[in-house]
Amino acid sequence: MSSVPQTYTISDFIEWNGKRQLVLAPDFQRGSVWSPSAKVFLIDTILNDLPMPQIFFRTKIDATQQSTVREVVDGQQRLRSILEFASGKIRLTSKAPKYKGKTYGDLAGC
Repeated sequence: MSSVPQTYTISDFIEWNGKRQLVLAPDFQRGSVWSPSAKVFLIDTILNDLPMPQIFFRTKIDATQQSTVREVVDGQQRLRSILEFASGKIRLTSKAPKYKGKTYGDLAGC
């Protein structure tokens, strides 16, 4: 079976996480290891529309829930950073000079 690259939005990741259709730490993954400054740097990269490495998933079907579940194969640290920012757990620092001091909620008007 071959895989076909697909493009997803950050809102897709947030939605999947909210619906428990995203598995950030399957058995083969390590835990969260990025520093706060690394997380802010990634968010700054996204906000400035700069390229970000691809994220890879293994898609499975959860028969009991009759839904698709995506296990993160590569990109867990990036997804954790995005989801933490979206949930208001990260305030941007000088690593994101244009957005320093802002949280996800502050960006609605930007």
